[in-house]
Amino acid sequence: MTRMDGLGIGRLLRFIALVLLSVGTLFPLYFLVVTALKTNTEFATNYFLPPLKPDFSNLIEGMGLMGRFVMNSVFISLMTTLIILLVVVPAVYAFTWLRFPGAPILYTVAIASLMVPPVLTFIPQYILTRQLNLLNTHWGVILPFVATGIGLSVYLLRTFFAALPYELIEAARIEGAGEMRILRTIVLPLTVPSLVTVSVVQIVTTWNAFLWPLVVVSSESKRAVSVAVTFLSGSSQVPDTPALMAGYLAASIPLILILSALMRFFVRGMTEGALKG
Repeated sequence: MTRMDGLGIGRLLRFIALVLLSVGTLFPLYFLVVTALKTNTEFATNYFLPPLKPDFSNLIEGMGLMGRFVMNSVFISLMTTLIILLVVVPAVYAFTWLRFPGAPILYTVAIASLMVPPVLTFIPQYILTRQLNLLNTHWGVILPFVATGIGLSVYLLRTFFAALPYELIEAARIEGAGEMRILRTIVLPLTVPSLVTVSVVQIVTTWNAFLWPLVVVSSESKRAVSVAVTFLSGSSQVPDTPALMAGYLAASIPLILILSALMRFFVRGMTEGALKG
């Protein structure tokens, strides 16, 4: 076998592996969508193939059923991400461009929080939430997520902020600009992809979280969508498998839309981070 033959076989094997990986990744989503658009009768006779005549009634009912839970998760995810950005962006700017006593220690503490397993903080976190009278509230879910998300956000943003030319910051200071103005008019516009990257990571993490929202929130009307979907299979409002899949699909649509809108900036941010890191 020649070297060219070996390269050709290697490319073919990589292509086959990528095809199998893509099929394995996309097939659950395909099955979810095609099943949600079938009637129960067609699902029984046409298991894997697309529906001959799509039925959107299940999807409409699923959106109605999951709507309030989706809005709960949207509120929790967006508020968590917004608060994290409001806290972390000025902090990372200070860690990167300012010199003040204790800065290395504070940065080390923030990064060290990534090494603490969540299971160790679960009980103390629950006790603190109860003492603050935040049980069975959305803020009881949001504030602990903020606390646990700060470390990763600081780590990610520090990499992007440190890659900016120091000359820009120094020139703005010479011109008389204050630190907040420099942050607002120079640093933030240049780091939009990194901010979107951090936002996507936090939104996905918060949206998919299950155990903490399950423990903290007891009222059905306040459940996050990740918790609500686990109760669908035993719900009397879901009569059959297509209706169940429609509920799952309705629960995932908002996250898919959010990620689709932000993916271009997310990929750009990850690419810049890889090149500059």
